[in-house]
Amino acid sequence: LLSSHFQFEGPVVGPLSKSEFINAIGRVDFAKSFPDFQYQFYGFHVDPFDGDRVWFTARGTGQNSGPFPPFVTEEGGTGITVVNPPQVSSITIDHATGLVRRYTIGYVVDRNVGNTGGLGG
Repeated sequence: LLSSHFQFEGPVVGPLSKSEFINAIGRVDFAKSFPDFQYQFYGFHVDPFDGDRVWFTARGTGQNSGPFPPFVTEEGGTGITVVNPPQVSSITIDHATGLVRRYTIGYVVDRNVGNTGGLGG
């Protein structure tokens, strides 16, 4: 699904190439760290100025009940429930191939929502 020219970007992380992104994401077992995580994606819309780009808002909540290296090394996690703030994200499609060429995440739009102190990702 990822273009050979794929790029991942966030406000703190990136840009990462396709291989860097796959390597980084492959090290994270989010399902083990937050097995009850409820993903909340909404507000999908095509960018009126760039028809290959789709914007959306991401939120979510879940309890950390497993390790999340390097932040949480305890097998049972912290027991803390994370409530993410709303974050704007986007996916840009390579029109010629139909593959994803850019993925942006973590741009928090209201840092007072949730319990992460305004951190997204």
